[in-house]
Amino acid sequence: MPVMFHFQPFEPIMIVRTSGIVTTEEGKAVFHATMEYLETTRVPHLYRVGDISQLVMSDDDFEKAIHQAVVTFRNKGGATDPRIVPISVVGNARSIAFVNEIQRRCNMKYPVFYSMGDALKYVRTLLD
Repeated sequence: MPVMFHFQPFEPIMIVRTSGIVTTEEGKAVFHATMEYLETTRVPHLYRVGDISQLVMSDDDFEKAIHQAVVTFRNKGGATDPRIVPISVVGNARSIAFVNEIQRRCNMKYPVFYSMGDALKYVRTLLD
């Protein structure tokens, strides 16, 4: 499964790790869990840290993944939902290009880090 996610205990942080193309079903599962968390906890924002540092894919798969990400980002619980604060962790040229292209196509900007530790440190400064 190219997508795994979990919520940090006692913090409004969701970590999503992706290693390949996210299927529609997997994307829906992440967004469903996001919406359920927001409705259950009633927090004003959820910091969703997407770790794509291990992203490896062919050129054909890259374009498919970009298209799928753009479509799903616009769904309820997606990155364009005002209650979601998207953050990315990248680790190679392909993952950087992936994030840049999604930001361009969705007309949005969000923080990008090279390590999960740096991303979580950033989020926790926002929570303090």
